[in-house]
Amino acid sequence: MTGSGTSGGDRNPAFTVIDWDAEFMVPVNTHTYYMNLTEANANPNNEPVWKELHDFKVEYSLPDLSPDSMKDFAYRMNDDSKLA
Repeated sequence: MTGSGTSGGDRNPAFTVIDWDAEFMVPVNTHTYYMNLTEANANPNNEPVWKELHDFKVEYSLPDLSPDSMKDFAYRMNDDSKLA
């Protein structure tokens, strides 16, 4: 699930960047970025600052985004309600 490029309701705008392996054309990681609208509106003369919300591999302790790693991640989520 990725963030929305619009703020809708009380949410900050966000977007996700997917890093790809150029040779094999498979995703190798994703990074989600967001902008704090309250902060941006309080400083209208400054450029908005986009901050990294998460790095998928770091956030979920994944070695890579291979099918095996994603399968193991799904099993971990099934067994760990806090992770899910």
